[in-house]
Amino acid sequence: MPTATLQDDLQKFFTAFAQAWLDADPAAIMRFMAMPVTRTTTAKRSVVEDEEAAEDAIEALLRRFEANGIANARLATIEVGAVGEDSVDVNVHWELLNDDDEPVLGYDVGYTLVREKEHDWRIGSIQEDEQNRALTEAGWLDSDAA
Repeated sequence: MPTATLQDDLQKFFTAFAQAWLDADPAAIMRFMAMPVTRTTTAKRSVVEDEEAAEDAIEALLRRFEANGIANARLATIEVGAVGEDSVDVNVHWELLNDDDEPVLGYDVGYTLVREKEHDWRIGSIQEDEQNRALTEAGWLDSDAA
């Protein structure tokens, strides 16, 4: 069971992470990543070592969000899974909102966070199956890209 301190750390981390996305700032988003970062789906696993390529992928996703009227996002839930000494598995349910703060799309993303020092977490891996499924079903992502 996560401690109150860990839960508070995670809430602050993902709130700030969401704000970096809302600010449409790829460099700020990258500061939340432990490089290299692993991206996984049931179909494939890739290790992203090139920060420029990672920023390009983030910019492409930001463009998709903007083109589909996403103006805000809500961190709906944070579920803590396995907790290690310097890592934690987390499932986050995100809701993407329009200009009227109405939900447009919701999906889960699994993260493994690694602690670089006390209260300093970084994303070491991202499990993207649910996100890619939701984006593909909404027509925002090619099924080949998922």
